[in-house]
Amino acid sequence: MSFLTGTLRAAGALVILVSASALGLYGCGGDDGTAATSASAPPRIVSHEQFVEKSKEVCVKWKEKINKGLKETYRQRTKETGEPEGAVGTIETMHTVIVPAMRKQLEEMEAVGLPEGEANAAEEFWDAIRRMTYEIEGEGIFAWTRESTVAPIHRLGKPFELQNCIYF
Repeated sequence: MSFLTGTLRAAGALVILVSASALGLYGCGGDDGTAATSASAPPRIVSHEQFVEKSKEVCVKWKEKINKGLKETYRQRTKETGEPEGAVGTIETMHTVIVPAMRKQLEEMEAVGLPEGEANAAEEFWDAIRRMTYEIEGEGIFAWTRESTVAPIHRLGKPFELQNCIYF
């Protein structure tokens, strides 16, 4: 047997082994309820008016909660440092107030349901909020103040009168 023939046989065996492994992994997870097609409830469909009204209620609620969280942090940092209120703690609040609140707000907005005939547009809006949350989590105040982070939310929220929904 030549060197070339042995090399080709080894390569062929490797291809078969990798293929079998891939097929074996492909079958994993199907019966334990973790597959993407498992019994998750489909989203509710609501009227445009219901979607806007309930989403606005969620926005108002979370703007109030965020304002309260910011004020509490700023007051605490003023007591601790003697600096003017708001001068210390802004960067900290990105992770302690803003990101957790945005996640909870998004969960509540998704629970409202999707507007009939506009489901994709609503999901794009939610996805923009999700992306903004990830960016703020990773980059803090820099992402919070960057126009390219904020602009998609303004644009995608406008058809639902939610362009100012996220706290800025």
